[in-house]
Amino acid sequence: GSGTLASPPASALPSTPAEAGWTDLDWSKPVAFGDATVVNNVVSWNGALWAVGLDTAGRAGFWSSADGATWARVTMGDAVFAGANTVNLLAEPSGLVAYGTSAEPPCSGPSAATTCGRDTFGVWTSPDGTTWTRSGTHVFDSANVSSLTSGPNGLIAVGDRGWTKPQMWASSDGTTWQPVDVTDGEFSNAHFFVVRGWSGGFVLGGSVGGSVGGKEPSSSGTLSPAGVAAAWWSSDGRTWHAADVNRIGLTGVAIQSLYVGRDGL
Repeated sequence: GSGTLASPPASALPSTPAEAGWTDLDWSKPVAFGDATVVNNVVSWNGALWAVGLDTAGRAGFWSSADGATWARVTMGDAVFAGANTVNLLAEPSGLVAYGTSAEPPCSGPSAATTCGRDTFGVWTSPDGTTWTRSGTHVFDSANVSSLTSGPNGLIAVGDRGWTKPQMWASSDGTTWQPVDVTDGEFSNAHFFVVRGWSGGFVLGGSVGGSVGGKEPSSSGTLSPAGVAAAWWSSDGRTWHAADVNRIGLTGVAIQSLYVGRDGL
């Protein structure tokens, strides 16, 4: 509205970390997952490490470890993850939250009337890592979800329904999701790439541009220089404020990745 950019409260800003030297790390030999073809990510939860990926049959699978050296497949009902082809994992105080895409039925019908399914976004929750429930996520129908995170006030997902239609959703526990209004001036001409939760709330990275979020990436994934790197912050995931992004030499068309560390982002 006024054009004045809000800033996070001073109490929420991390202190400037001291300069530190770098040292070599000693790593173990690779630990083999005999029944996995890919491991997507690992989280720490309930005193153990939990990994998620795909098994040798291409099905979603979970493994746990007490020390990172020895891993055991977690027994669970496979039906709830039927068709899941990409699964990631978040650790919450109440349990684990898995999210990813599920493949719809392949193309069928004569060539003149062929219908093709599309991958759909799914969210699953579990109190113990073995019993899983898929959330009623019809709110994500026809949407592209680019990032999902957890923070002090639950979970936030961001994406779009087409490059010119940014979208955001919120949930207290991963089970029930509601859209968050992103039609106000803070998100004018915006496109969302990544959202991360931290102790002060949430930070969202993306771009703004002459057309919404700049021009859509080319088929090779290259972003248009019409976009300008942008970021927003929120203490609760519902009310958002534009952040200052100081580009170097007027370069930087988008913020596509964020990492939350001990002393800042």
